[in-house]
Amino acid sequence: MKKYTISLSILLFSIFIPLCANEHGFKFEVGAAVSVIGKPYINEQVGYFYKWDNGFFLGGDIRISENIVQTSKAEPVVYFMGGPTLGYKIYYLSGGALFHNSMTSIKDTSFYIRSGLNFSPWQWGVGKGGINAGLELSPTVYLIEGDNDLGAALGSVITTVLNIVKVNIGVTYFLPL
Repeated sequence: MKKYTISLSILLFSIFIPLCANEHGFKFEVGAAVSVIGKPYINEQVGYFYKWDNGFFLGGDIRISENIVQTSKAEPVVYFMGGPTLGYKIYYLSGGALFHNSMTSIKDTSFYIRSGLNFSPWQWGVGKGGINAGLELSPTVYLIEGDNDLGAALGSVITTVLNIVKVNIGVTYFLPL
């Protein structure tokens, strides 16, 4: 009975959300992120969003983040992130699963969370352009290699912890359908 109720709720939710929204469409973003220790990343994102007149919006997105400066051959180069986004006017909160290209098991999956401001004041063709600035917490790896194994291990742990917090900025484009 629980599965039936949950399935019915998801079905009704997926039908009524588009009907109640006054605007929906694709959002594209290209940007950069820098961690607390100065490690740079390049980001691309695409998502589908529903917006209402009262300022709320809901959507889902997929984000790819490339590690520009690789300090070790074992360090992941590409991170894939995906999940729901909830927002009000210019503020948003997003989170979901984080995968990377050097995963050996599904157990290597971790989670990320993003929060920030999205300003979309410019009319570009049929859509709206804007700037996105935010803060991201994502456990990306930063490995240190050296002659001293203990020092390299401790350095890798400390730099990985400091590499979790990232500040990002990007250019966005919302294309309504």
